Amino acid sequence: MLDADSGIAVGSVPQPQDTHRVALAPELGRGFTSNGGADSVTIFDLKTLQPIGTVKVPGKKPDYIVYESSSQMVFTMNSRSRS
Repeated sequence: MLDADSGIAVGSVPQPQDTHRVALAPELGRGFTSNGGADSVTIFDLKTLQPIGTVKVPGKKPDYIVYESSSQMVFTMNSRSRS
């Protein structure tokens, strides 16, 4: 993670192999990574950058991830299963 103003590294989120993208939900204090190699999403705390949990996706190889704030839902787009 980088500080947006200075560009200085301020920390990192421990991740499984083959992490592709990150989605942020600042109003929830959470971040989410798509882990293509593990067919999962990791949920992490935005303040501590520590993982909170991991969720298996109902598809294969999540490449893209997005947080939609009005519904407070996270969506992955899975390349191998095309879902």
